[in-house]
Order: sequence, then structure tokens, then C-alpha cells
Amino acid sequence: MVTALVLDECRSYLLDFGRFTIEHCIRETNYVAHELARWGRANNPSR
Repeated sequence: MVTALVLDECRSYLLDFGRFTIEHCIRETNYVAHELARWGRANNPSR
């Protein structure tokens, strides 16, 4: 699955940090990030 590959890559990046925290944010509190992701998906130069 693609998701598993992304999670494995994230884990490998996190191992480079001595200490980290992962927090869940509901969509409404992370509106800007979601809008940027939506824009990036619509404007993907590799299409």
C-alpha cells in the first residue's frame, strides 16, 4: 500500500530527531495545510 510507504518514510525521518511529538489535528484546525494540499494536488506539474 502507498500509505505504508509514506509511513515508513516518515518514521525514518523521525528517527533523525532526538525527541518529537505527533499530534492529531481535526480538519477545521488545520485549514491552511489542507487548502495548500488541495492547491498542490490541482497544480501538480508532473501531470
